[in-house]
Amino acid sequence: MSQRKEKYLRRALNEANRLEGAAVELAAMGQRLERHMIGTDRRLAASIRDTQQLRDEVRRQRRHRDRATGRGMAYIAMILAIMALALSVVNIARMGAEAEQPAPVDSRGAELAATTVVWMEGLLDTMEDPLEDENITSALLGQGYLSEKVPLSFEEQDFLRTASEEGGVPYHLALAVIETETNFRNVAGDNGGSIGYMQVAPRWHSDRMERLGVADLWDPYGNFRVGCDFLGELLEEYEDPNKALMAYNMGPRQAARLWEEGTYETRYSQAVMERAEAWERTLSDAGGTPGC
Repeated sequence: MSQRKEKYLRRALNEANRLEGAAVELAAMGQRLERHMIGTDRRLAASIRDTQQLRDEVRRQRRHRDRATGRGMAYIAMILAIMALALSVVNIARMGAEAEQPAPVDSRGAELAATTVVWMEGLLDTMEDPLEDENITSALLGQGYLSEKVPLSFEEQDFLRTASEEGGVPYHLALAVIETETNFRNVAGDNGGSIGYMQVAPRWHSDRMERLGVADLWDPYGNFRVGCDFLGELLEEYEDPNKALMAYNMGPRQAARLWEEGTYETRYSQAVMERAEAWERTLSDAGGTPGC
């Protein structure tokens, strides 16, 4: 292949790589948009029992969500257009490698991708967070959905409520696991092998992460979703919270070996259960809903 053709091919492939990077960034933004809308739905459902003022706020937030949904559909259409352009660039590269006089590389795909990234960032910045509304926050505190006694931000509490409900895990048990694992800190453990509040090990949960659409375990919502999905699966399988917690902590195989020896509780499982009972009392005293 001539130097001229080689140079052209490199340029074309660089354009394709730029498009691929932009598509990944847009997909991450789509997850943020989806997470925001899910959280909004959950908060609105919890608020609807309150005053007429809150019911009016629910209707306003629903209109806001519907507008966001329409923009989300536009975002999906834009992604398809970008991918089509990416394929065009790759095809041009292939033809250019064989042609005597290669055509100039079409950079419109990368320009469109960059414009779309800016547009999506602007959209996410303008979307209101319902928890910033004092009326809604006060109502959720009064109902016990949020609590100042839980050492997580209100947004993180909302994320954990949603994730625990999706995974079928009692909320007070999810709190107890987080407290026992990391004392409510978003940190790495096991020499970097476990990540975040619920100490999720990506090496063991890559398939689960892919199924749930979670790419970043440092993100609290993603961490809660994967951790609660795993714990909920164990609770359903073993029908014994102590056994489920043992499997969560040390893995099902190692836990099974202890069960064969007649050990059905560990210091870890006992500590989590004690903290779960304490959180259940705390949330109940505050008028909350400790269950999932």
